[in-house]
Amino acid sequence: KKLEEKGLVFRELCQMEEELKVVERALQEDWREFSRRKEGYRKKKKGKEEEEKEIFSKREQVKALEKQKKEWLEKKEEILKGLDELAVQIDQKERVLKKMEEEKAEKEDKPLLAWQEWEKEKRNLETRIPKIMEERGNLREDWRVLVSALEGKETLKEDLENLERRIRSEFRKVEAIRTLYLLYKQLRESQNRSLGAGLEREINDLVTQVFPRKYSLSFSSTGKLTSLQAHELNEKQETSFSLLSFGAKEQILLFLRLGLCKLISKDEEVLLVLDDPLANTDPLRSEKILSLLEEMGRKNQILLMTCHPENFRSLDCHRIDLAKVKNENGDG
Repeated sequence: KKLEEKGLVFRELCQMEEELKVVERALQEDWREFSRRKEGYRKKKKGKEEEEKEIFSKREQVKALEKQKKEWLEKKEEILKGLDELAVQIDQKERVLKKMEEEKAEKEDKPLLAWQEWEKEKRNLETRIPKIMEERGNLREDWRVLVSALEGKETLKEDLENLERRIRSEFRKVEAIRTLYLLYKQLRESQNRSLGAGLEREINDLVTQVFPRKYSLSFSSTGKLTSLQAHELNEKQETSFSLLSFGAKEQILLFLRLGLCKLISKDEEVLLVLDDPLANTDPLRSEKILSLLEEMGRKNQILLMTCHPENFRSLDCHRIDLAKVKNENGDG
């Protein structure tokens, strides 16, 4: 019995050992499942932290972009404001240029219009001469017929003589006008030749003192400024005066006036009046032009008006501030 009891106990122990092994395996499976779940939770937590970091980074980027956008908008407003100011300045300069071109065209076209009127009158006279000659021949023929038909009629003879005198008077007028026109044309051409050559030399001399390269100006037969030529080595480049910049035109027209002044002042002193001649001139050329003005001011009187006195500080001259004069006189 004891052996049987011991055998039963042993079998129970073996059975219990098997059950413990099963329980141990189950516990190991549970532990592995728990470990997997724990690892998954840890990964999810890590992913969530990375997402939060990414969201924070994107928020910072959005803030930076908003700040950059604000700066760009401010810059855009400044640029638009600058463009508006530039447009106003361009519009003002275009109006000034248009006014100057109109004045220049008027000054240039006035002699041309007078000459055209002379030409027109000359053509009219030339067309009238054959008619007058024909009329004279007809009158002579009529006179002969009338004389032969009405001899002794003194009144008719006097009328015919009056007509003859009128015809001769008309012919004298025609000849006088033709002679006057030819004299005017010869005098004008002579003056253009004599004045143009000297003026061209004086202006080209002034141009070479201011511009870095060697330049020369060309004039038409009527004395009109046509082009600017640049001489460099053995080449010659010619540019039409109308294609030059506003500042270059202003400087060349100033040289034209200075050249005329030098040409005229050889016989007597002259008064030269200038109105802000360096408004569109760069500082380097301004200094050279001021030197020319100071040199010419030693022989002639130059009256220079400006609203930019700072451009003429280096000029040795007598200065009058009109605003101070008005205040001193009590004109407000």
